Amino acid sequence: MDRRAYWLWLQHAFPAGSSKPKSIFNRYNNLKEFYEGGPSKWASLSFLTDNDLTLLASYNINQAKATLEYCENMDMRVICPECADYPEALWNIKDPPAVLYVRGEMPDFDANLSIAVVGSRKTSELSLKTAEEICYNLSKEEVIIVSGGAVGIDTAAHKGALMGIAPTVAVLGCGLEFPYLLENELLRQKIVSKGGALITEYPPSMGVTKGTFQARNRIISGLANGTLIVSAEKKSGTMITARRATEQNKDLFAVPGNPALPTSEGPNNLIKDGATPVTSYMDIMEYYACVKTKDIENKEETVQLLLDELIEPNAKNNENTLGSSDYKDKIISQFGLTGAAKVLVEALEFEPLHISRISEKTALSAKEILSVATELELLDIIVAYSGQRYALNNNIIL
Repeated sequence: MDRRAYWLWLQHAFPAGSSKPKSIFNRYNNLKEFYEGGPSKWASLSFLTDNDLTLLASYNINQAKATLEYCENMDMRVICPECADYPEALWNIKDPPAVLYVRGEMPDFDANLSIAVVGSRKTSELSLKTAEEICYNLSKEEVIIVSGGAVGIDTAAHKGALMGIAPTVAVLGCGLEFPYLLENELLRQKIVSKGGALITEYPPSMGVTKGTFQARNRIISGLANGTLIVSAEKKSGTMITARRATEQNKDLFAVPGNPALPTSEGPNNLIKDGATPVTSYMDIMEYYACVKTKDIENKEETVQLLLDELIEPNAKNNENTLGSSDYKDKIISQFGLTGAAKVLVEALEFEPLHISRISEKTALSAKEILSVATELELLDIIVAYSGQRYALNNNIIL
């Protein structure tokens, strides 16, 4: 039986945004076994309610299989967390979708920088132009643009990306067959024809509600390394996406606006609370190109250690120049690193590298890097930075 069918079965039982499918998989790691265990096994999980158990029993694997066959016949792909092209970044959020319905080509989010761009449906021409220009230039730098396919800033973001190089992705709050926002039908067709994708967690014919859009927002921010807020009122769906990004430990960017405009209140408040201000696409490119200055300024002891090691070659932590092959060899030898772990250490330096750059240097896949990076983090050999960036730990005592 196709393993995707078991994820479809789970999806049917739990509402969008539920963390329970991930919790079930983390406990069993074999949904076929869980399904075949029946109500007695399902009831053994204390976090499942009576209503959950009823819904699990109301839909069977043959029905799920029929849905898979239908989607394949209608040019829709179905991917689940066990599929190779299900983004690792999305699985890492607390409430990942059990299933994604995809029309088009799912970009490789794990090996490329991606930015979610969202904002008001009704906003100024200047904000629309800003969003389009930023996304056009980011796309030229091969950054994947993610947005929601709605009117306003979403449309401007997709249009800008379509003029660039990288694919763009629209995350919908309804099924792929639902006639949502017909005025943007041509835009959706262009997204697919230019190598991007339309994706949703909702079954093909499902319509829209306020709740579907709110649940959809976590996928927009979850797919991306960072989220850019271009314009938003203080209380809006856009600010929900910003909150989701923060909860997911994603980078948050905002375009400052005229304080007199209601749609500037959201991004201006985010900047006050620590979001990185953006007035040009270069602000985002530079953010991911090097260590954030504030990260270094807040670690005076680490800075002093670096200076001591550079000035005094026989310092305690390292007898060699920082980043030298001798220093890495000592780490590899002391910890007995082999295989991908050894390759990753040899590729890293003390300035964070994005996962896509590491993949280029090592020929390791994004998933291989993420897997071994977790192990090396636990050993304090490497340091993880926001935006899927990694660096060699400079505090290792050898």
